[in-house]
Amino acid sequence: MLIFAGGFGLTRIEYANSFMNKHIPSDRRATILSSISMFVRFSLMIFNPIVGLLASKSLALALIFVGALSLLVFFFSPIESEFLEK
Repeated sequence: MLIFAGGFGLTRIEYANSFMNKHIPSDRRATILSSISMFVRFSLMIFNPIVGLLASKSLALALIFVGALSLLVFFFSPIESEFLEK
């Protein structure tokens, strides 16, 4: 599950970057991309201790949690191809 989630996540990053670069006005792009990066780092700050606690209890449980969380993000953040092809 972790391998599939990582594979989907890596391709999703490229689509998200393409989408953002095409649809965010250039005068606001730096601020918006910086805010997104800050949100990603903040979420890592929240989830890394949780994963560490789960890994100390059961490594399999921690890997399932990370994989499931990645797949949830993948399925609930759709980027449609019509937005990418402008």
